[in-house]
Amino acid sequence: MEEWSIKEKVKCLVTGAAANMIACVRSLNVRHAICIAHALHLIVRKSFDDISSFNDIRLKCRKLVTYFQTSTTAKERLAQVQEQMARPILKLIIEVDIRWNSTYNMLERLYQLREPVGAALACLRTDITPPTALEYEAVQDPLHVLAPFHQATVELSAEKRVSASKVIPLMKMLNHMVTSKLEGLKSNSTRQLGDSLVWKVTFGICWIARLITVEGAQVLLLKWTDIYRK
Repeated sequence: MEEWSIKEKVKCLVTGAAANMIACVRSLNVRHAICIAHALHLIVRKSFDDISSFNDIRLKCRKLVTYFQTSTTAKERLAQVQEQMARPILKLIIEVDIRWNSTYNMLERLYQLREPVGAALACLRTDITPPTALEYEAVQDPLHVLAPFHQATVELSAEKRVSASKVIPLMKMLNHMVTSKLEGLKSNSTRQLGDSLVWKVTFGICWIARLITVEGAQVLLLKWTDIYRK
């Protein structure tokens, strides 16, 4: 920063919660704020890890999607089945570990294509089995709970709009919407997932509400890192 003559101009650095980024900011001795989109990623990923039954189904779905992604024969057969069913030809989506909403997209697309996927697998030589009807139900319920988080992540990841002013309203919206969805849930694993998400969001709102003023502009001071290291 001294080389670029910006040491006195930098008042706060916003980064992800990766250990190397945190260490870098500490070495610079600059006020640090965690990216809210990355904080949402940590909230959802941590909640996934807390619910083993949901995680097992997620991994089974990922194995199935990976098979269709890596097998040309399976991929072509899935496209043929969709065409025979007079449906739009869609591809399955594989999750990426560094983006929680890719998991949402993977599960949503697999649930959407559950019938073509089952029909395609029946014509293929593989020991991979599709999710059962009960397992598909266990996929559908979490999608309802995770939908507000997906919308919030997309909104906060926008590059053409200033998102800082939306953080507190969005977090309160998440808390309200997920809490309201818990009432109609039948699956115990989905209820546990929802409870975990609500607790983490509620806890985080207390930190987000702290604001500081830097040269007339309000900057959000986020201190969530320690929460997700426990």
